[in-house]
Amino acid sequence: MVDTSLTTGYRVAPLAHDVGVFRALTGRGMMRMRRLPALIVPAIVMPMFFVVAFSGSFSSLANVPGFPTPHVINWMTPYAILQGASLEPAAAHLVAFVPPRMLRRLSERARA
Repeated sequence: MVDTSLTTGYRVAPLAHDVGVFRALTGRGMMRMRRLPALIVPAIVMPMFFVVAFSGSFSSLANVPGFPTPHVINWMTPYAILQGASLEPAAAHLVAFVPPRMLRRLSERARA
């Protein structure tokens, strides 16, 4: 049994709490993608590319006895979802913070 007691002392149903967290995180991610459209490439396009590339490369893996699924795409799709979820925050950091600093440093070095 999972204890979902909050610091305020009341209890929240585990599913309702999980759905609320999911909605908050999804909303924050979608708002970030609207503000920084450059995040679409690393979060969506790159995982799709890797699924297509690896599914073709490893398609014979499904013929191995004991492989849990008849199609490799069934095995690659969760990988792509995890990759997209992990690349989005890294890309957001790069898009939001690195280019201005990098350009500032390059301009300071060019003046010196």
